[in-house]
Amino acid sequence: MTSCLQRALYLSAVCAATLQGAQTDVLLIAHPERLLIFNKYQQRLTSDESSRLVPFAPMVVVRADDQLGDGLTRCTSVRVGNDLFYLQTSHDGTLQEPGGPAGVALHRDVRLLGDTIVVRKDRSLFFALPDRRGKTEMRRGDRMLRYFLKDGEAYVRKLGHAAEYGWLDLRKGENDSWALIHESSATDARTSGEILATLSATVAEANATLRQLYRHLGADGRESATPPQFRLEVSGDTVLCAFDDPRKATRHSGMLGALAHEFERILSGTGATFRVRDTTIAVTYR
Repeated sequence: MTSCLQRALYLSAVCAATLQGAQTDVLLIAHPERLLIFNKYQQRLTSDESSRLVPFAPMVVVRADDQLGDGLTRCTSVRVGNDLFYLQTSHDGTLQEPGGPAGVALHRDVRLLGDTIVVRKDRSLFFALPDRRGKTEMRRGDRMLRYFLKDGEAYVRKLGHAAEYGWLDLRKGENDSWALIHESSATDARTSGEILATLSATVAEANATLRQLYRHLGADGRESATPPQFRLEVSGDTVLCAFDDPRKATRHSGMLGALAHEFERILSGTGATFRVRDTTIAVTYR
């Protein structure tokens, strides 16, 4: 996969911003390297991808009960920043931890934020580690990115520090101890042509993945048929995406779901409507 096409897949705004105010579940994991994790192509992580999964980075749950494109492997799909990952689960829905206990904490129904605050007064706020052990005083001028709210506390990352996550109690002191300095915005000025170009690049990546999968299966003698391919059709202000052979749609429903995830990400904040109708993804520009 070329880096150019990879960037095209994630041309949408940062997840925390586009989902501002949404209620969702978030995972905080002390040792993500102990889990079975797949990337957005549903393949094993590269070293670069593994390096981005730092301890306690917030993982926004996309689907708690998901499955990979093989239709067999159960997983939980999550977003970390702009990246989509799949965490393999057992039949009971728990995360598989082959490397030992990963220190998984699930925070349900939190409110996503994605904004930035600044401390206005020395020793007025205290930063607690993700496991809530130990507290340090914040200094005037310190800035933090707020990810979500839980019981009045904000989960944050210190800006200017390498992946230093933790909690701040911000229930009191706004405009005195701290202030909001950057509101997240879901506005997106991309034109319909730019959106269509990004959707087309995404479909091209999905088709390349299917061709690669069938070549691999053919080499093993398990598959000799022509790989199914997605097709985009544009009619006025509507874009339809479906398999070129509807008979294969059921067999590859997991791949359709993965593509739907990507479409959802790309369209967040654009004003376009998105839905899956049977075996077709439909996008309509407003």
